[in-house]
Amino acid sequence: FLQLLLLASAYLAKEFLTWDRNGRRAHIFNPSGFALAVTGLLLMLTGNVDLTYGLDLTWSFSLPPHFYEVIFLLGLVVQFLFSTTWITAGAAFTLWFLYGAAEWWLGTPLAPQPFDPAVFLGLTLLVTDPVTSPRRPLSKFVFGVTYGCGIFVAYILLRLTHQPSYFDKIIVVPFLNLMVPWCDSIADRLRIRWIALVGIPLPI
Repeated sequence: FLQLLLLASAYLAKEFLTWDRNGRRAHIFNPSGFALAVTGLLLMLTGNVDLTYGLDLTWSFSLPPHFYEVIFLLGLVVQFLFSTTWITAGAAFTLWFLYGAAEWWLGTPLAPQPFDPAVFLGLTLLVTDPVTSPRRPLSKFVFGVTYGCGIFVAYILLRLTHQPSYFDKIIVVPFLNLMVPWCDSIADRLRIRWIALVGIPLPI
């Protein structure tokens, strides 16, 4: 029953939560990301996280051999069809950088690895919906960097509040979707600054 409600919320969000982007009507939120984020927040706020198999599912991603390689190869299909490489690259680079910076600052790793298989799944397939993400390459990169920062902050906050950290990759997705115009604005400012400093347009 709850799974059906989750699916229904995804479809309803896609149908009714819309805005005007570049002269056309489009849904604001990544449908699956919105449904998962709202469900996760409700479960945490009501103390009913045990109703799900979230922990078991997250751990199961680590069991198959070469999981990163499989997701990478599957992600190539998405990258080829929708040109979302800059989103994944921005998020992966940001998480790797923040992980290294935190280890240097604290003197010990904050987590076993920069991003676990579940996070890699999210930044490769979940957040790369072309309708709810920017369309230009530099804006996509900014979008990915923002997603990486969001996951990092969410991971720390969830650990501090004694909540399951596996929600880190999903609860930031709706907020990230709302920041698409901001990502476009930041990308435009970076282009202007780059031209002013270098004198040639950015290649992306």
